[in-house]
Amino acid sequence: MFKYTLYIKKGDPKCEELATMLKSLCRDIRVVDIEDNGVREFMWKDAGMASKIPILVSSNIVVLGVRSIKKMFNIE
Repeated sequence: MFKYTLYIKKGDPKCEELATMLKSLCRDIRVVDIEDNGVREFMWKDAGMASKIPILVSSNIVVLGVRSIKKMFNIE
């Protein structure tokens, strides 16, 4: 089981860049493309919403947006 799940939209440059950065910092992260069939429903269950991306989810936090996620990992 992964510590973090990052919901992104593939093809979105900001999401792709963030996913690459986080994977280099943290091996315990699963990146999920919200455009895959049925994924939005899981995102809704995990994050409480299915419209904003990127979203980082763990067992005790939900972080929305590139800037907030970067801040959490001390990335600038």
